[in-house]
Amino acid sequence: MASGEPETPPAQPGSSQPEGPRISIEPRRRFPKHVQLDLSSRPDRTWGSGSSSQLQLDQYDTYGVEEHRDGFFDASFFRPLQTAPNPNVTITPQSYNQRPYFSQVIHTLVSDFKDFLLTAFWTHQGVNVAKSLLAYLICYYLCLIPTVQKWLGNYSYFATISVLLNHSGRTFGAQLDGLVLCILGASVGMGWGCMALELSDRIGPFKDRREGLLEAILIIFAAVMALLRSTLVRLYQALMSAGLAVFFMCLVDSNQEHWDKKKVREFAVPFLVGQAVCLAVNVIVFPGAGGREVTVALHNALISALEGLRLPREPSPEMRRDLNMQLVNLSEAFRDMRMELTISKWVPFDIAQLRNILQAIIRDLMAIDPASTLFEVVSPLVPRSPSGSSRGDDSEHIAIDIDTPANERIDPLSEAQLSALELVKKTLGGPARKLIDAMSQSLAACDVELMGISGYRKLSTSSHITCNANIQAIYQRLNASMIAFDEADISLIDHPLLPHTYSKHPELVQIFLFVHPLRQAADSVQALVKKVIDMTSSPKATSVKIYLPSYPWRKSLHRTNPQVRHDRGGVTANYYYRSKGEIDRLLDSGTTQSPLASAMKTTGFSAIGLEHTTTRYRVWRVIHRLQGFEARFAIKLVTVTALLSLPVWLDGSQKWYNHNAGWWAVITAWFMMHPRVGGNAQDIIVRTVAATIGAAWGGLAYAVGHGNPYIMAAFATIYMFPAVYRFTTSSHPRSGLMACLSFSVVSLATYNRHGFPSAVQIAWTRGLAIVIGICAAVVVNWCIWPFVARHELRKAISAMMLNLAIIYSGIVARYIYHEEGMNPTEEDVEKSAMLDAKIREMFLRIRELFEMTTHEIRLRGPFNPTLYGALIDCLERFFEHLVQVRQSSLYFQPYNMVGPEEQNRSLLSFRRDAVASILMSLYVMAGALRIKKPIPRYLPSAAVARKHLLDQMEEAELETEEEGNRQILWQTREKQRRWADVYQFAYSSALTDIVGQLEELETLTKGICGEMALDIADL
Repeated sequence: MASGEPETPPAQPGSSQPEGPRISIEPRRRFPKHVQLDLSSRPDRTWGSGSSSQLQLDQYDTYGVEEHRDGFFDASFFRPLQTAPNPNVTITPQSYNQRPYFSQVIHTLVSDFKDFLLTAFWTHQGVNVAKSLLAYLICYYLCLIPTVQKWLGNYSYFATISVLLNHSGRTFGAQLDGLVLCILGASVGMGWGCMALELSDRIGPFKDRREGLLEAILIIFAAVMALLRSTLVRLYQALMSAGLAVFFMCLVDSNQEHWDKKKVREFAVPFLVGQAVCLAVNVIVFPGAGGREVTVALHNALISALEGLRLPREPSPEMRRDLNMQLVNLSEAFRDMRMELTISKWVPFDIAQLRNILQAIIRDLMAIDPASTLFEVVSPLVPRSPSGSSRGDDSEHIAIDIDTPANERIDPLSEAQLSALELVKKTLGGPARKLIDAMSQSLAACDVELMGISGYRKLSTSSHITCNANIQAIYQRLNASMIAFDEADISLIDHPLLPHTYSKHPELVQIFLFVHPLRQAADSVQALVKKVIDMTSSPKATSVKIYLPSYPWRKSLHRTNPQVRHDRGGVTANYYYRSKGEIDRLLDSGTTQSPLASAMKTTGFSAIGLEHTTTRYRVWRVIHRLQGFEARFAIKLVTVTALLSLPVWLDGSQKWYNHNAGWWAVITAWFMMHPRVGGNAQDIIVRTVAATIGAAWGGLAYAVGHGNPYIMAAFATIYMFPAVYRFTTSSHPRSGLMACLSFSVVSLATYNRHGFPSAVQIAWTRGLAIVIGICAAVVVNWCIWPFVARHELRKAISAMMLNLAIIYSGIVARYIYHEEGMNPTEEDVEKSAMLDAKIREMFLRIRELFEMTTHEIRLRGPFNPTLYGALIDCLERFFEHLVQVRQSSLYFQPYNMVGPEEQNRSLLSFRRDAVASILMSLYVMAGALRIKKPIPRYLPSAAVARKHLLDQMEEAELETEEEGNRQILWQTREKQRRWADVYQFAYSSALTDIVGQLEELETLTKGICGEMALDIADL
C-alpha cells in the first residue's frame, strides 16, 4: 500500500458506492481522555519544558461524537497547545556571544593569538606554516638581491604572490596538483591577454575601438572564468592564476600605443620561480606524503568509538554529534586520499574497508541506549510506560495514557516480574560487561597497530592509549567474550521464569534493546580486529608505494583538497549545497519510492519521465540553469571587474591609474569575490584593517633603512609569520591573504622603484587600490543577490522537513505496509543506509550554516538563534526515530502483526490517517518555513490519529484471539519470538515518539513563523 493514498473500503453486498463524501454522526468508540506527552526526560530540553512538560489534553475529548468521510483522509483538529519557551535554557551557535561588539572583537583577537601560539609551536600545522613561510621568505629574499631582482624584472613581487597561490604547507600530491593547475591557468591567462593585445594592435590608430575591444574581451573572459569558478571547484587555483595573468597583461602599461612583448617575460619568470621554490621546499622540508590526514581520521574515529563504549552513561547529544562528524570525516579523508598522488604505506583498498567497518561500528554504537538498567540493582519500583515508549539516547519520551492520573503511573513490579528482571540482569550483566571491556581493548589495540603501520604512533601516545597485550591475544579474548555472551543469551531461551510475551514487560524489553545492538557492535569490532591483523601480517604492511589519483574525474572536478578548501574561504556553504544536491539525487532516483511508483517509472508510464527526454526539456534546463547562482556570480564578478578597470580606458584617468598601479583593485576584487559567501560589515573591517597594516608595514620596511635589503628582510620575517599563519591555518584565510598581498606589493614595488617618488606615496596608493578592491567585492556580494546565511538556514530546515517527509513516506511504503511478497531487499537496506549517511552529513552542514548566522548584521529585525537551534535538534531526533522504525521493522512484519488479511484490511483507513496526518503537517510547516508565512492555527492531530490506530489494533487483536485465528509469526525458536516482541516494542515506541517530535516541531515552527490569526477569539 502506498503511503498517503486515500483508500476506499470494499463495498458491502447490496449497497451502492456513495458518489461523494458521506458524513455520519455516531457514538464514538474508545477514545483517550488524557493524552499525556512526557517531554521532561531529556536533559537538553530547550522548549516545551517546565510547566508544559506534562500536557493534559482534555480538549481532545469530543464526547462520543465522531465524523467519518469514506475514502478520504479523516483528519482530527483540536485546539493547539499553549506552550512557551523556557528562558533559562538556550541553544545557540557555538560562536554566538552576547558581549558588546568591540569587547567581542578584542576577545576574538586574544583567542586567535592564543591559537596562533599553540598551533605554530606545538602542532603539525605549525610545520606547515613554517614551510609556507620559508617558501615565501626565500622568494622575498631573492627579490632583494640586486642581480636577481634585475633578472626577475620590474614586477618581481609576482614571485611572492605565486607562492601565496600554491604555498608549501600541503601534501606533496596537493602541491604537485597545484603546480600543474597554477601553470596551466597562468598560461591560459597570458594567452588570452596576448590574443586581446594583438587584436587591439591590428585595429590601428582608432584608440577608442582598441580600448573597447580590450574591455569586451576582458568581460567575456571574466564571465567564462566566473562560471567555471562557481561550478568546478577543482580548478580554483588555475582560475585564480588565469585572472591574475590576464589582468596584468591587459591593464598594466595600457597607455602605450603598442603593447610590449616583454610583459610576458616579466610575469612568467617570477611566477615560475615562485612555483619552483614552493615545490622545492615542499619536497625537501618535512615532506608530506599524503597519508597523515587519513591516519588522523582513523585515529579520531577510534577515539570517538572508545568514548561511545563508556557504558552505561547519561545520554549526550554532544557525543552523538561527534560520532556523526566522524562518519563524515572518514568519508572525506578517504576521498581526499584518492584525489591526489600519495606516497604512503596505506593501500587505498585497505583504507576503504577500514572506513566501512569503522562507520558500521559507529552506527551500531549510535543505536545503543547508553542509559541501560542492565548493570543496576533490581528495584521493586520501576517506572512503567503503558504505551511501551523507550527512552533512547537523545530522544523524546511520549506516552499515551488512558484514564490514568499522572501521579499514579509508577507501579510496583510483581514477584514474577522481579524474578524475571533479576534473572536477565544476573545472566547477561557479567558477560555484557566483559564484552564491553573486550571491545574497548580491541579498539585501543587497533588504534596502536594502525598508528604503528602508518608511522604516526605518537598520535596514540598523545591520546594516552596503551595496549599491553598482543592484538592476537586481544582478538582471542574478544571471541571468548562473544561466545560467553551468546551462551548466556541462549541459556535464557525457554527459561520458565521469563514471560511468554514481552509486550507487557517494558523493563525487560529495554534491556534486550541494549544488548542486541551491543552484540551487533561486537561483530563489527571483531571484523575490524580481523582486518587489522590481516594488514599487520601482510608483507606489504611496511612497504611504501606510490598511488596515483583514483577518484572519478567527473566527480573530482567538483571537489578539491583540504588546503584549497581552506584557502578559498574557510567554512562556506559549498558543503551544504553539495550535500543537498546528493540527497536530492538519491531521493529522485527512486530510493524511497514505493514499488508501484518504481514500476511505473521503469515501464514508461511516468509522464514526467517521458518529458525529461525531449529536446524542449533540455533547452529549458539550460535556460533554467542560467538563472542559478553561477550566472548571478558571473554577473557580479563582471560588474566589479568592469567598473574597477574603467579608469584605464578613459583619457583623463589613464595616466594616474597606470602610474599608481590602480589595476591592483581589479586583481584584489578577483581574489575576494566568492560565489557562496555573502558580504558583511565584519569582513569589510577585518580585511581592510589587514590590508592597511600590510601596506603601512611594507612602506615602513623601506623607509626605516632607506631601502636596505637586510632591514627589509627583517621586517618581512617579523610580519609574515603571523600573516602567513592567518592565511594558511586560521579560520579567516582571506583577510590573511590581503595582509600578505598588500605587504608584498608595497614593499617590493618601493624597492624596485628605489623609493621614487616616495615610500609614503607608493604605500598609500597601492594600499588604497587594494582596499577599494576589497570594499567593492564585499559590497557587491552584500547588495546584489546576497548570500544571507539566516535565509539559507531557514530554507535548509524547510528542505530537511520535506526530505524527512519523503523518507517517512518511503519507509511506510517499503518497509511497513508493503504488498505481500514485496519485502525489503538487501539493495533497499543498503540504499537506505546510504541515504541515512547523507542525511546525517546534511545535519552537520546545516549546523555550519547555523554558525555562519553570527557574522551577519540584522537590519530588518532580530534573529533568535534559540528557536532555530532547538528546531534543528528536534528534526535530528525525528530522523533518528525514523531510522529506529526502519531498523526495527526488519525483525518482524508490522503489516501482518495483528492477524489475518481481513483484520489488516480493517486497519487500512486508520493507518492511512496516522501516516497522512504526519505528512500533511510536515508539508505545511516546510512550506510556511520556506517563505516565512504564518502557520495555520489548526493542523491534523497526529497524536489522535496514532491513538485511533492503537485502539483499533487492540480491538482487532482481541477479536482475533477470541476467534482463535491469531496468526503465529514466529514458530521456529523462542529467541526469534523474543526479538520479534522486542523490536515490535521498539517499532511502536519509535512511531509514538515521532508523534511527540511532530508536536514539538509544530510549536517551534510557529515560534519562528508565527501563527495564522482567526477572527473568532474562542477558536
